[in-house]
Amino acid sequence: MVLFLFQMVFMDTATTIVTGAAAERWKFAAFAISTFCLGAITYPLFGNWAWGGGWLSQLGVNFKLGHGYCDFAGSGWCTRSAASRRSQSR
Repeated sequence: MVLFLFQMVFMDTATTIVTGAAAERWKFAAFAISTFCLGAITYPLFGNWAWGGGWLSQLGVNFKLGHGYCDFAGSGWCTRSAASRRSQSR
């Protein structure tokens, strides 16, 4: 039960990021459908790949290239986002 609640908090965070980015730009029905799809389909699928022992968590381990997937609190996405913004501002 504790693991379920722990993962639910991360799923909720992923959903609120999308909600904050699209606030006041969509109708409630679109928000409800998007939230349901992200919480029921997208997050469990990709979360299991990375943290549930899926193929992404084992990436690199077989070839002695590291310990699998490491995200360091979203640094992969933060770096990608910053690089994208910098190239757009030029």
